[in-house]
Amino acid sequence: MPVNTQALAWRIPGYYFAYFAALGIFLPFWPLYLKGEGFDPALIGFLMGLFGLTKLAGPPLVGWLADHYGHPMRWVRLASLLALLGFALVFAVQGVWSMVWVMLLFTLAWNAAMPQFEAVTLHYLGAQPQRYSRVRVWGSVGFVVTAFGIGPLLDGFGAGVLPWAVLGMFALMLLMALAVPDVKTLAMPAGAAGTQSGGRMQVWPILRRPEIYLFLAASLLLQASHGTYYAFYSVYLQAHGHSNTLIGALWALGVLAEVGIFMLVHRLLPRFGVLPLMLAVMLLTSVRWVVIGSLPDSVLALVLAQMLHAFSFGVAHAVSVEFIRQHFTQGTQGRGQALLSSIGYGAGGVLGFWLAGLIWQYVGSLASFLISAAMVLAGAVLIMVVMRRERCSARS
Repeated sequence: MPVNTQALAWRIPGYYFAYFAALGIFLPFWPLYLKGEGFDPALIGFLMGLFGLTKLAGPPLVGWLADHYGHPMRWVRLASLLALLGFALVFAVQGVWSMVWVMLLFTLAWNAAMPQFEAVTLHYLGAQPQRYSRVRVWGSVGFVVTAFGIGPLLDGFGAGVLPWAVLGMFALMLLMALAVPDVKTLAMPAGAAGTQSGGRMQVWPILRRPEIYLFLAASLLLQASHGTYYAFYSVYLQAHGHSNTLIGALWALGVLAEVGIFMLVHRLLPRFGVLPLMLAVMLLTSVRWVVIGSLPDSVLALVLAQMLHAFSFGVAHAVSVEFIRQHFTQGTQGRGQALLSSIGYGAGGVLGFWLAGLIWQYVGSLASFLISAAMVLAGAVLIMVVMRRERCSARS
């Protein structure tokens, strides 16, 4: 299938830009908005945890609809529309439970759209899937632009500008979804993981292997350790006198470091191997949380800690995907990657947000970052167990 140059020229990159531009406003600064609305840390952690919770339900729902009824972009457009309409209700809600229902609605739709859109992107790339990173990078550009650009607006106009900014990005996201041509069904490249030819293969025998469930448990702990960072990093820095402009710049720096490492990780994997790199991720991530928690007044320390986002997210994501690729056969590859996403980013995200809210409120900010560091060190122990098991298997 030839590459659809019209779709890839600006329409598909435009959707990635809008989707992650909304995330570049929501993830760093929505906790500040919730704080301004009078929510305490435990409730902020609970509300932000809904973003992870809906990752468990939204993508499978839209995937099932697209598989059964075809026309995948129709469902992406519907999800984008519901995200826009659901978020618009933020302007009318009052109280905790109203906000809970609104966040459940728009995050469910928002999280549901991207996995199916990724499949559409691969469809249009056809026999040139290596071009994916050149398309997906526009999502990182969108995140950096808004994370960096929203800070001065907040300093000038206050947190009331946040809902309007997110709403604007959701509107752009819907416009880009309407611009992407639909297809009746998704034609994936021959031999692609998760095709129907391998769909009957059982995944449970793989999951019963200790190295698999230990690695997935380590991934859950790694993502859970990010809960304090995602929910309270901006609140923490603001409490220590840093401007919203600097806060946005630090978030943007982390994403830039992530983009940079994605350009290099294909060289690191064959040289060092998956498990040694994952162990390095765990150790460096623990250092990152200790530095942020202990030195919030040092801009230099915060900058260096943000550079470690290259490992705590970028390398972690790449080596986790590769680990699943190596251990799940072709017919179970799609389900293996879905499990990684659900257990790590879904369940790990929910656990991390909710624990962070409770610890932040009842124990304190430093303790919350130190407990995050302890979580990821526990994950490092699990990775060392997996390394030992795989060395023993190699000898035998």
